[in-house]
Amino acid sequence: MDETPRPMQFPRRQPPLLDIDLAIDDIPDVAALEEAACAGLSGLRLGTSPIDISPDGDETRRTLKWLRLLRDCTACGLLVDWQAGEGVRQLSPLLYHVTPPQCDEDERLASWRNIHRFGIFYWRSGPEFISIIDRRNAAEADQFTLETAEHRLAFTEAENVVSRSVLFDRYGTALTELEQEGLILSVSGWSLTLPFRMRHWPVPYSAI
Repeated sequence: MDETPRPMQFPRRQPPLLDIDLAIDDIPDVAALEEAACAGLSGLRLGTSPIDISPDGDETRRTLKWLRLLRDCTACGLLVDWQAGEGVRQLSPLLYHVTPPQCDEDERLASWRNIHRFGIFYWRSGPEFISIIDRRNAAEADQFTLETAEHRLAFTEAENVVSRSVLFDRYGTALTELEQEGLILSVSGWSLTLPFRMRHWPVPYSAI
């Protein structure tokens, strides 16, 4: 029997919001999300439990995979209904570019909702360089250009959650510099590239 893992299949007729169990291992990738968005899906509802950061490495890896999903949903224009645990709330200034979680009395979440808009943190690829726009902090908007192979490879390989030790063995200080600038998030031995790749320009273009 063929036991090769297969990508998650979305229903042909898309409901307004598709419920996804946080216990699943088969988290949709950006290609599947884009296909679902084109088929009429408006967004996802991620379980009933908060997404949180754990000291346990395996659990943190799963959390970063869900943050990757939030990043990719934002890139595809999909809404996400989700809840944030305390560990994720502490990281909120790094995550203002992704769809904010359900809001409560926490001022950190209120700031997240007030600051969030499409296109405040994204990247584009050019010939032998990567350009990154970062407006998560409106008072200190930044633009980064990654020109060395080490910086570009560390950045793109962490688009999907990857072991930090493996990444550091390959690219050393390039990874550290990307972490220091808030371009890659590393927690409990796992790393994730934070900005999304710009897939669809808004109309009007000047919106970002």
